[in-house]
Amino acid sequence: MRLDEMADAVTPPSLWDRLTILVAGAFGFFLVISWAIFPVPTRQDLTEVSGILASYSIEGDQSWFARHGRGRPTVYVLFKITDHPGRFWSDAVDPGNVRSIFPHPGVALNFYHRSTLGTSGLINGDGEKTYGLTVDGAQVQSVDDAVGHDAVHAHYVLPGLGLLMLALAGYWWRNPRRRTAHP
Repeated sequence: MRLDEMADAVTPPSLWDRLTILVAGAFGFFLVISWAIFPVPTRQDLTEVSGILASYSIEGDQSWFARHGRGRPTVYVLFKITDHPGRFWSDAVDPGNVRSIFPHPGVALNFYHRSTLGTSGLINGDGEKTYGLTVDGAQVQSVDDAVGHDAVHAHYVLPGLGLLMLALAGYWWRNPRRRTAHP
């Protein structure tokens, strides 16, 4: 076989290639519609919580995806307030700034959370996401900023990644791997 004939030789995609394309397309579709599956709360969906900081802990994400994924798991600061079950976490508090935001147990906290969350969106079993945070009367994060951040992520970032994934799956489907035949 001549060199120019070898360059034109194409073997059809294998079952593994087609499965990879199918999974990439399905994942891309999931990302495009994720905003509908996991809606961002509105201010009316949130309930105000006030209390006294009882304790906090710094923990890595213990979900199945974090344990079996690549890279380091996300680290959360989970905090408890007196007279309220469960734990909470905020985007505004991370291991680097926790000592300045929560200088000691007993500080007064005010934040919002979803009252109808259930167990599907909890971190490490009982860590519920909060929106907005005020500590001893000083606002650390506004409710509108927290909801807006999640809305941008859900309505633009994830669907954009999904469209990119769908485009890649379409490209891979139309352009199978070219393999040269051995003479």
